Amino acid sequence: MSSLNSLRAGPMPTTLDGGQFMASRSAVVTVGDTTINYTGIADPGSSPSDACWLISRVTVNADGSTVTEFPNGNASFDQIWNNHASLSYS
Repeated sequence: MSSLNSLRAGPMPTTLDGGQFMASRSAVVTVGDTTINYTGIADPGSSPSDACWLISRVTVNADGSTVTEFPNGNASFDQIWNNHASLSYS
């Protein structure tokens, strides 16, 4: 289990004093007037094929409203980043 499971609310830095604090990945998909932002974080050195990523999907609608979702509705460090686009979000 990842040591990052004890996250607190608020933004998490990806570096600390110039050193890598965590691995991060992101991807943006635009479909018509909708933008989908995928973000993943994990311990430093994690491979995108390891099941250790916390992944979120933020959908920005044409009217500016947003919806934040997690794979299977679960914000846990147990997903594979390489699968981010094919996961079921809620």
